[in-house]
Amino acid sequence: MAHHPRGGSRIFTRRRLRSRLVPRAKITGARMGGGGSGRSAQPRMRRRRLKLTPRAMWALLGMGTVIFLVVLLALLLNSPPVKKLWPAEGSCVSGSPVRMEASLRGGVGLEQLTVLLDGQDVTGQAVVEGSLLHLDVPLPDGEHSLEVQVKGKPEASSRFSVDNTPPVLQVDEWELRDDGKTVLHGKVEGAQELLLDGHRVKVGPDGAFHLEVDRFERSSVTLVAVDGAGNRREL
Repeated sequence: MAHHPRGGSRIFTRRRLRSRLVPRAKITGARMGGGGSGRSAQPRMRRRRLKLTPRAMWALLGMGTVIFLVVLLALLLNSPPVKKLWPAEGSCVSGSPVRMEASLRGGVGLEQLTVLLDGQDVTGQAVVEGSLLHLDVPLPDGEHSLEVQVKGKPEASSRFSVDNTPPVLQVDEWELRDDGKTVLHGKVEGAQELLLDGHRVKVGPDGAFHLEVDRFERSSVTLVAVDGAGNRREL
């Protein structure tokens, strides 16, 4: 029996011996089995990138286009046949004749429409150009109603008023003062605003106004009363 002295070197240390007995996996480099856990290590999987061919890219693009067109068609079919009316609800307009308009959905023709003005059928006076229906009708001052039907079903309506009467503007008295000022006293009725040379003038609750004009600065002035419908009275 051979005898090795205690101070001699060992051929294998415990760590080197273990590494020789437990081989490494050829693919992952992980140790197979052994050592403490009692189960073999799982091999590491490599991630593969997905590459699209030109044909696949065109197919995806075509599918997206079809979906977009289907959604757009659904939105158009669900939109109201009549989108907007003029004169709008509660508005006040002036002029004669009064122009009335309605925005239509694509594909809606005059043969499908019925236009009622104050309950009377005026479809024969209406014209459709593209997606716009319009007609011009002289109307007296006062309230009026407009209704548009599609295939006999009411789709849009509005109540509005016509005002072609200008406001009342009068100057009751004036005074020429020695300091070069001219003082005007007057009253306005039915006006939304009173303008002196384009500048707004303060008017009392009863329509009365008081103005001072410097004769050295202005040889003449323009006084204008304007109502909500745009009618003007000028002095």
